[in-house]
Amino acid sequence: MEDYDVGGQGISYSDNDPENQGNVYREDGVDVVGFGCSDTLNTENCTGYAIGYTNAGEWVEYSFNAEVGAKYSFMARVASGLEGAGFMLYVDGSAVTDTVSIPAGDGWDTYVNVNGETAMIEKGQHILRVKFTGAYGNMDWIEFALERGSFGTAITNAPKLVPNNVKAKVFDINGRFVGLVQIRNASSAVEQLKTMGLNPGIYMVKVPGKNGFMVNTTH
Repeated sequence: MEDYDVGGQGISYSDNDPENQGNVYREDGVDVVGFGCSDTLNTENCTGYAIGYTNAGEWVEYSFNAEVGAKYSFMARVASGLEGAGFMLYVDGSAVTDTVSIPAGDGWDTYVNVNGETAMIEKGQHILRVKFTGAYGNMDWIEFALERGSFGTAITNAPKLVPNNVKAKVFDINGRFVGLVQIRNASSAVEQLKTMGLNPGIYMVKVPGKNGFMVNTTH
């Protein structure tokens, strides 16, 4: 979620105040928070980042390409310590979901998955807007798939090809570093993770110089 489009206030995001409350990862007004960090301020050597300190009406946008026109299943990794947090998804300005509630948990570092389905999204280039409908919900990532059971196998931001001899960092769903893999594409990442002796589940693979992507070793 921290890799929203470049553009600025009112263009690629809307934040109710100009201060970056999380003070990490990017220097604009969006409140990005770190987790799994080495310091008490959660700004140093973090293993992951999320959008945090959210308020109703705030939003962030992402350019994406839908390779297939379809209604998409989605899974979002979220956290909140209070009741009332939630979000909606919009594509090219039109709502494609109802309000999705972010459940209140033990705190803002305790992330859980919520699921849903979009309205029809046409094939082609689009802008996804994630709009927060209630206060103080954190969002780590959103994953989309044509079928709910295939999460982790067809992620839109997974690099199709990466250079030889480049090792990617692997993190578990809680943002803990678990090892390194050498991969060529998203499919090879799934196979490599299965040989690492990790428990079945969802993992983040971070390729140097590229966005991270999720793989699911249970499929």
